[in-house]
Amino acid sequence: MIFFSKILSVYASAHNDKIIRLWDLHTGREIQRFFGETFDFSPDGKTIATAAGMDSYIYLWNISTGNEIKRFKVEVNRKCTLKLSPNAKFISAGVMKKYYMWDVSTGIKIRGFDIDKGIIESIVYRPNGNLIASVSNKEKILHLWSVATGFEINRLEGHKKRIYSICFSPDNNTIATASADKTVILWDVTTGDQIKQFEVHTKGIRSLSFTPDSKGILSGSRDKTIRLWDITTGLEIKRFLGHTETINSVKFSPDGLNILSGSSDKTIRLWDVSTGFEIYRFEGHTSIVMPIEFSPIDNSMATGSYDNNVYLWDITTGLQIKRFEGHTDSIKSINFSPDGNKIATGSFDKTIRIWDIHTTQEIKRIINKKKLLLCDIALPERL
Repeated sequence: MIFFSKILSVYASAHNDKIIRLWDLHTGREIQRFFGETFDFSPDGKTIATAAGMDSYIYLWNISTGNEIKRFKVEVNRKCTLKLSPNAKFISAGVMKKYYMWDVSTGIKIRGFDIDKGIIESIVYRPNGNLIASVSNKEKILHLWSVATGFEINRLEGHKKRIYSICFSPDNNTIATASADKTVILWDVTTGDQIKQFEVHTKGIRSLSFTPDSKGILSGSRDKTIRLWDITTGLEIKRFLGHTETINSVKFSPDGLNILSGSSDKTIRLWDVSTGFEIYRFEGHTSIVMPIEFSPIDNSMATGSYDNNVYLWDITTGLQIKRFEGHTDSIKSINFSPDGNKIATGSFDKTIRIWDIHTTQEIKRIINKKKLLLCDIALPERL
């Protein structure tokens, strides 16, 4: 993963050598090292939580000094999924079949629970920060946990196969799950009741995206279709047809008027939400398209592919306007800086690169000798 922040001008990258490195964006020099394989930044950018497989602790570090603030004991020493709460008061972790939560200020573990089977592989916070949702790689169950108490408050059961995607609505009221069983289920976050179930897809569903107003949800499937659903009525509003392979990613534009989709058919498509018609088909990639991102400032978007290339497109003309060349393996993630002038890319070629949007020149590069597992980037609004 790659993210930008308005707080710090640093990169962070995690690799399979169990070292998390912080890099100064201006100089490209390494400024801190922390032990770990997975990590999460606090919202204020002042601390970082880390964990590593075969170690019995989760660590909290001061980013500026590099000093350890606290460590949290974990009974099972395996690789974990890690998240800091939006207010940075709690650390949550999924370690194999166990879920843990600690109070950051005291270091006290609030609670630990076991799930039925599998390994916890995804933890998602509700936008207001009071709930956590988690799923394992083998379960059909969505677990909801209270951030305030650490207790599991609900188990949402309804899927017949494993859950691939979790998505909270922007208004905090609904959570959606997508599964290999070909369904999307909407749940009332407060009661845990199933609100709606959409069963029209003919193959597993890989991606979800809520409308900005939380009134609709978009689903992308292995059946090559994208469908928009009305949350209130449960009716299919639109079906977007045209892709000839699996839909790997779907995303609403910030104004909710358009959607982007990336597919294994090597194309990206821009759709008009009101009509369901394809506006433009963006062709140029020679392999599977994975990450797609709208620019935060203008009518452009960036895409990454297994063909190792990153393209910038004009969504008003459908034309490719920039090409960022240099990666030697598949593109894993893309994100724009908040001011839209830079783009960050992460690849399986063991590098993270920052590019100037206007010149396409590579500004910085982080190289690691071992394969990149996870990366996170924090950048200021302006450099």
